Amino acid sequence: MATTPAPAAPTTAAPAAKTGRLTAFDAEGTEATHVETGVVNSLAAGPGRVYAAGWDGRLRAYDSTGKARWKLDLTRALHDKNPMQVSLAAAKFDNATVYSAARPATTSSQVPAGENLLRTDKATLKVGGTGGWMSAGSVDVKAEDLINGKIDDVATPWLNLREIFWDSQTGRQVWAEVSFKSATDVQSLTVYENPKYAASFPTEAVVQVWDEPQKAWKTAAVGTFLSGAINTYNLNLKAVTKLRYVPMGDYYRNFYTSELEVR
Repeated sequence: MATTPAPAAPTTAAPAAKTGRLTAFDAEGTEATHVETGVVNSLAAGPGRVYAAGWDGRLRAYDSTGKARWKLDLTRALHDKNPMQVSLAAAKFDNATVYSAARPATTSSQVPAGENLLRTDKATLKVGGTGGWMSAGSVDVKAEDLINGKIDDVATPWLNLREIFWDSQTGRQVWAEVSFKSATDVQSLTVYENPKYAASFPTEAVVQVWDEPQKAWKTAAVGTFLSGAINTYNLNLKAVTKLRYVPMGDYYRNFYTSELEVR
């Protein structure tokens, strides 16, 4: 007796992941079902399952009919002070040695001696960001808060909550810009993070210098493997007219940078 072949299991179309809708098609390319997740997802597929890692920090599993099978909240693990230590402890490597790479920061934790030009009339400071779609390019910190001699007084994050997502996803950096009244030799820039918010210390940053003939910002120093509250960038620049400090990396950390000094 002839048998009718079983219909092929629907498969999810990856492009639909960008819209928050997961769509399954049959073997003929006809939509079989769809499900709205409400968030942008990255997808992976396995036998009879589609896995959607959402930007909301949840991992979801669906079967071939579009029925949700389970949801895992991954954000709780991110709240731990040291998630790597938790992972290592959970692994329970008996009689094994675990090696962890450690690299020193490219900046110095030492504060140079000499006059801070931002506490004189030789230089001024302004702060801002890069505007664009859904982002005004603004920051909540005030320039005067970064040059008042206090290294732990900024308790309001630089980025408004409305700005964090767009800035972090599109690379729209915020910055603190130093302008000099006349061309000035600059030896160093020191950045102080509020020690009360260690989890928000930036891990990467750049210092840029303005190239007047080219009308462009050029990289003067790069900070990587940053971990401490004090980071001094040795610059040794001549005849500077403008200088910028630009935190990089994960903007979801937000920033509580409290003071800048230029020498």
